[in-house]
Amino acid sequence: HGTLSGHNSFVLSVSYSPDGMWLAASGGTQIRLWQPGDPRKTELLSGHSSPVRDLAFSPDGRLLASGSEDQTIRLWQTEDWSPTSFNLSHSAGVTCLAFSSDGRLIAAGGHDGKVRIWQL
Repeated sequence: HGTLSGHNSFVLSVSYSPDGMWLAASGGTQIRLWQPGDPRKTELLSGHSSPVRDLAFSPDGRLLASGSEDQTIRLWQTEDWSPTSFNLSHSAGVTCLAFSSDGRLIAAGGHDGKVRIWQL
């Protein structure tokens, strides 16, 4: 048990990678990642222009999705935390995300009351 810190604003979402090696947390426009076994190992992801509301790891652990008030979903490669070429647009601020069990689809809910689904 312990406390991981580093965000300069409130935390909106947390998600463990499927293998438990990473813990991701969104705070403001950034995503901070820690290795729970060694909290000194961290990564910081930036790219959204509005608060990140939700995070989801793909079932195989190769991708981290981040959904933001800026109406986008960004996909990050967990191998090196680089952004992928997939930037998905929603019609409103994104409030929640989920991958399908096979990792081929991603669904996102937004402030417009709609759930959108994309094939990856």
